[in-house]
Amino acid sequence: MGSRWALAWVFVCVFVALSACPPGTAGTAGSQLPPTQIFESVKPAVVLVEAAQSVNWSVPEPSIDQSKAGQLNERLLAMVRAGTVAPNQDALRRATAQLITDDPGSWFSLAGSRYRRTDTVYLVGSGFFVTEDGYLLTNAHVVQASQEDVKRLLVGGVTQGTAEQAFVQSVRDGLAQGLQTQVTDQQASKLARWLSGVYVSDVQVESVRPTYRIAFGSHSPKEIEIQGLPVRVVAQGSPVPGKDVAVLKADAGLHVALPLAAQPPGQGAGLEVVGYPCGCQTAEDVGPDKTLVPTLTQGSVQGELPMPSGWLATGTNARMEHGNSGGPALDRSGSVVGLATFRGGGSQTYNFVLPIAVTREFTKQAHVRPARGTLGERYTRAVSEYRQQHYRAALALFQQVAKLDAHNPYVAGYVDSSNRAIAAGRDRTPPPTPDYLRWLLAYWPYALIGFWALGAVVAAVALRPRLFGRSPTGR
Repeated sequence: MGSRWALAWVFVCVFVALSACPPGTAGTAGSQLPPTQIFESVKPAVVLVEAAQSVNWSVPEPSIDQSKAGQLNERLLAMVRAGTVAPNQDALRRATAQLITDDPGSWFSLAGSRYRRTDTVYLVGSGFFVTEDGYLLTNAHVVQASQEDVKRLLVGGVTQGTAEQAFVQSVRDGLAQGLQTQVTDQQASKLARWLSGVYVSDVQVESVRPTYRIAFGSHSPKEIEIQGLPVRVVAQGSPVPGKDVAVLKADAGLHVALPLAAQPPGQGAGLEVVGYPCGCQTAEDVGPDKTLVPTLTQGSVQGELPMPSGWLATGTNARMEHGNSGGPALDRSGSVVGLATFRGGGSQTYNFVLPIAVTREFTKQAHVRPARGTLGERYTRAVSEYRQQHYRAALALFQQVAKLDAHNPYVAGYVDSSNRAIAAGRDRTPPPTPDYLRWLLAYWPYALIGFWALGAVVAAVALRPRLFGRSPTGR
């Protein structure tokens, strides 16, 4: 009878062990992934977001009015009488150029007409897809520029432009043509500096018309404007300290999307920030021809900062720069926990992330249900297979993604690299799983219930003698 007891006990223990360690759980949600694997998996979903602001603006157009012209003539006449200027046309013209450039503010009036032009001001940040049919998240401040923001960017452009030699040369040419005389470098530089101050102090923004585009992979703002995929804003909060969220929609094709974390990260939890930093001190430094590339930075959660509009910003020591705004902050399993949003200033040493919970108000408003979708799952699995040198398995998955996601700038490289690795004999793809094992894995929960039932029957049979009052020895 002892053997029956042993059989029942072993059977039950085996199934307890099997139920505690079911096959196929490696790499499930919540498992820790290497940062490089997270980066490679999420890159296709993280895009450059550009708001190209077509701005009509104006600055004063300085002119010498009739009253000032009369005063200038009187000054020249006095100089001729004093013998400091020769009484001929060439000398009078040279003297006029000297008087005007020595003190432009005394002669030019700013009350007349204004010089008007239209230019494009670029706001560039990051964003990421949350559905495979084209909905994505970014910060509101990436797509929404106030008049003051636009003016600041214009002032930066004017300041930079008027400091260039081309502007000084145009001032020299204009003055020389107007006075029909030679203008020295010193005179042209003086007048150019004065004009720069006038323009900067009285830039007026008259109208702004934004258009929105996204780009996949490395691009410059100018390239995005020409080649980017148009998107539209479907829901929007307000910039920090408001709920700094915008939901965008791209209407072309399918896209790799990212999963959103169900729970916020705890203090000290690792964070990966992915985006397109500009490597610059201010947004004004992002020139239209500067190429922005996707970048990963690492850090951890460092407390929270209460915001006036009722949400808590998540602090992190992960590096963030201009251009990172709107990009995903991810946990170590590759799920999005928030949006990179603003940098700490003053005594604050941390940067701050807008939690994903805040975005749900706006996705709900836009009737969007964030979901990673099969395309994102397939791409993540392909990257995992590739990193394990399962090139043949990875190739099949990458080829499937390539057929569905025409905008993915990375998948073609993976297809090519997988093919070359297979040709070189480096493939380590394991043999296919037999059909019966595939069936067992697919129906494991149901099979487990059956095995438990069978275990109970065996145990009951083993215990039957005792239930009928017989002793364990059979007597």
